[in-house]
Amino acid sequence: MHESAFPVPEFFDDKLIDCFPGMTKRELFAGLAMAGMLSLDLDNTAQQLAAEAVLAADLLIQELNKPPAQ
Repeated sequence: MHESAFPVPEFFDDKLIDCFPGMTKRELFAGLAMAGMLSLDLDNTAQQLAAEAVLAADLLIQELNKPPAQ
């Protein structure tokens, strides 16, 4: 399961009753990467750009999950 980027809590009578996960960080990062690639007017198909965007998102998440360098 991927971590949510924008979870949305639902309250009733000031009590948390549910939380909708919203977009995942992976989806957010992939979308941002793809938007950047599309702005470059590369000679790639949409499928190639999508695959590269998801790969970039996965690599970013992998790096972010590493402990900070000391």
